[in-house]
Amino acid sequence: MIRSFVTAAIAILALQTPPVAKAPTQPELPKPVILYEEALDAGGLTALAKLGAQRYFVVYQNNADPDAQKTGVIDPSKVARYVAKTQGDTPEGWGVLDFEDPFDNMLQKDPTSEQSKAAVKSMVETIRVMKRAFPRVRWTYYGMPGLKYYLPDGDWSKASARSKAAEVEHQLAAYGPVLSECDWLSPCVYYTVGDKQSSKISSSYIREATRAWIAERTAMCVRFAAKLGRPVPVIPFASPLYMPGGGSRAFSVIPGNVLEEDTLVPMLKGGAAGFCMWTGATNFIGVATGARPGDTMTEGGGKSGLIKTWAEDLGVRPAELEGEGGRELLTRMISQAQVSMANAARRRWNEPAGTPAP
Repeated sequence: MIRSFVTAAIAILALQTPPVAKAPTQPELPKPVILYEEALDAGGLTALAKLGAQRYFVVYQNNADPDAQKTGVIDPSKVARYVAKTQGDTPEGWGVLDFEDPFDNMLQKDPTSEQSKAAVKSMVETIRVMKRAFPRVRWTYYGMPGLKYYLPDGDWSKASARSKAAEVEHQLAAYGPVLSECDWLSPCVYYTVGDKQSSKISSSYIREATRAWIAERTAMCVRFAAKLGRPVPVIPFASPLYMPGGGSRAFSVIPGNVLEEDTLVPMLKGGAAGFCMWTGATNFIGVATGARPGDTMTEGGGKSGLIKTWAEDLGVRPAELEGEGGRELLTRMISQAQVSMANAARRRWNEPAGTPAP
């Protein structure tokens, strides 16, 4: 009976368009804010809890409203029902709306275009419904705003100041109306190019350019948030694993010193309140160990590439990653990487002012 009432209330909320109420007073944020979607084992969960880490949840569009990918319009009532079903009637904490396709492409059009206006209208309506239906959750949209690493006149280090300023202005204009509705901002600063293999460009140059790009992608959000007249922390998505897209060994664990120097420190310099950790580990471990035989993946060389990379990292034969034994090995490896990243962030964010950067 209660669930039926909540579902009906959500449907009514989706049809209403009153002014959005101010978010309830929030407690002071920890320093840094460390968010995680999944802790892979009991030891990792305990360690993250001791560091003050908090759980966040993601509303993936393919689960909540798969039709949105085709229509370019989000159905807020579907999304709200999905949240109630998966998180309960009164969820709390940090919530992420992950609606990327086709919305990112629509928003990249001229802000006066019909496509951009349609995306803004749908996304604003949806997050407003989420705020009314689940007021104890701090809501954001995943990965916004964008920021290109490669510009017409070079990568982020070589491009002119004018070119970089134009790119920042374009992205904030494109995403601004949606960002203005968010309770926190979560740009993506996944590490993809820092260890590019077989490149004619020196590793030190690529790492330096990556640091500058991460710092600016964070800082542009901090500058935008400062103009909103309310506390809107910037908590970028980052990972202890290399992500595909820039020539790295995708999904390999990033060495601690590289992760700290090239991801955590640039975020801190940019003004981030902390970071939001994503690994996709449960899914990827399932693929690698054969626990999800029906799942496929194309990122990072596909399943075979994933198994090869992780076997090399662990110093085992690929066959040893199959089954329960492989799951235990991979769970331990990634759980330790998560805790190490959180520990490094805790230390870096609480260093005395003026501590030399690496």
